[in-house]
Amino acid sequence: MKPTIRDDHPIVTLFNDELPAPLTEATTVGGVVTTFVGHSFLGTKTTDKGWRIAKIVETTVGGVVTTVTEYADGDREFDNVWDDRATLRYSR
Repeated sequence: MKPTIRDDHPIVTLFNDELPAPLTEATTVGGVVTTFVGHSFLGTKTTDKGWRIAKIVETTVGGVVTTVTEYADGDREFDNVWDDRATLRYSR
């Protein structure tokens, strides 16, 4: 008996398939590590709106690491400029 192959299902494209690897920038000041992570769709310039930017702050006190992730404008929309990441307002 020969197996039947079905090809009538639509091709599924995952959201992550449309995004290139994120841009990242990390700095350490006084033991506090601040990392910015930016996602955008292919072709978005760093000077254009169209970025979802997260700010991740890691602090270590007494050997205990605390990590806080906040997003530009307090949302996960693709409406920010990567080059403005240091001056944007972040919240959760």
